[in-house]
Amino acid sequence: EHARKRKENLRLRAKSTGLETDYNIFKAARKNFKRLEDFKIRQCLDMNDRDSVSKRFWGQVKVNSKATRIPPIVNNGETFRSKVDVQAELFNEYFASTFSDSSNYNIVPNIANLNKQDLEFSASEVYDVLSKLNARKVA
Repeated sequence: EHARKRKENLRLRAKSTGLETDYNIFKAARKNFKRLEDFKIRQCLDMNDRDSVSKRFWGQVKVNSKATRIPPIVNNGETFRSKVDVQAELFNEYFASTFSDSSNYNIVPNIANLNKQDLEFSASEVYDVLSKLNARKVA
């Protein structure tokens, strides 16, 4: 991350000054960054754990991509926001209003045939299920 930011700062300096020396410094930093990037990707792909390789590979792709999951301007109704911290508050307000109130779908569950034994779990059963979950995998 540090190398990418350094390269970007040197690019901006070279662009603003227009000096050939600044451009040459930027070119050298870009070349070093690409070497480091290639090394990191090869390092990730040499590992034996497939989940780890996939996660690290896509982490590298994310670092090198200019794409973002959040658009530059977010709106909720008539409210439009472009600053990241205010967007976070807008998302928080939206999700709180959507998921905090109890829903009323007029659906009455039929529990007449429900056997209480179906709802009992032992600690070992819960442990067995939880131990089989892949903690590195997001739901």
